[in-house]
Amino acid sequence: MSIRQGIENECEKQGITISKVYRFMDESEMNIIDGHQLDGLFVIGNVDKDLINKITQTKNIVSIDYVLGEDYDSVMFDLRKATQNSLDHF
Repeated sequence: MSIRQGIENECEKQGITISKVYRFMDESEMNIIDGHQLDGLFVIGNVDKDLINKITQTKNIVSIDYVLGEDYDSVMFDLRKATQNSLDHF
């Protein structure tokens, strides 16, 4: 299961509606978001915080697998340890 799928599954369990999922490959794709409509934002991976600030003013931002800065909540995981645990299981 991917990180995104895990987030979607947990949001569903918690009664949180995910209205859109965006993949940003470059800054031009940021123009498709109406940031005033966002109640919150999960950011998976490395996205420049200046770009995030351009699209939304919400303070409800959680960064997954990347630290945006001390003003944002972040969730990190140890991929090496997770891989080793998986290999040990088999």
